[in-house]
Amino acid sequence: MNGKLLDMKLTVSLCSVAVLLVTSLLFGPRAHAWGSEGHRLTGLIAESQLTPQARARLREIIPGADLAELSVFMDVYREALKREVPGSDKWHYDNRPVCRESTPAQYCPDGNCASAKIPFFVAQIADANASNETRAQAIKFVLHMVADTHQPLHVADDDDLGGNKKMALLRGAEMPRNLHFIWDIEFVKLAMAGQPEAQLARDWVARFSREIPQWSQGDSAQWMREAEKVGRDFTYGALSGFSCGTRVQDGQTLRAAAQRPPGLGAGRHLGQRHGGNRGGAGHPGAAGVAG
Repeated sequence: MNGKLLDMKLTVSLCSVAVLLVTSLLFGPRAHAWGSEGHRLTGLIAESQLTPQARARLREIIPGADLAELSVFMDVYREALKREVPGSDKWHYDNRPVCRESTPAQYCPDGNCASAKIPFFVAQIADANASNETRAQAIKFVLHMVADTHQPLHVADDDDLGGNKKMALLRGAEMPRNLHFIWDIEFVKLAMAGQPEAQLARDWVARFSREIPQWSQGDSAQWMREAEKVGRDFTYGALSGFSCGTRVQDGQTLRAAAQRPPGLGAGRHLGQRHGGNRGGAGHPGAAGVAG
């Protein structure tokens, strides 16, 4: 197998695994989305999906590579990267308005956003003429950004910094949190239910083994459109008291929906992508919603 084909296989493996993470969180037994735990889960799943040839190629580029650890690189070194690579702090998201039309020029000024940078760094990974240093950095960036952009609030925005300005309360929680934190952190902890990350990653890979080939189709632009739709229709749309044109007052706490998006079967992830292989599962209710 030639080097170019190996590079392509490695790139596909790194780009597709976040689909499994989001599907598992959305349709798992308890709920949803990713801080450091979610990113490490993405890395563990990515590692499990590498072919032996792609794994060998990865080790050539990054000796001793641990994708779980590499997946958090952009967060751990965010401030340093911001100084060394101006604009990189904006590569984690797009912030596409959910209540009005917008263009890339508006939500991605100067090309500093995830939707512009993912294909740029994917091309670097696949470029056999690029240095190992360049490709190693690109792998870290792609692994992180693809996972970030499967979190709806890294794509959809209601002029609230991706939910950071909206407070929401989950059922059973003692205090409200901002909506972004709930999706980044709280839903991951609910889904993990105290399980070790490595065990949960293995369980999800086994559980969704038949779906993984289908979920690996598409590209980052398609995945982000689907995340945007979930953000608009569910992450924001299912909040009690939310509607376009109605501004949430400072200090107002909303109820955070933690159920499956209405009308989506368990095999369909975000929007329309997965064709309903396990569709028709119905709506499980709102067990995670604050009363």
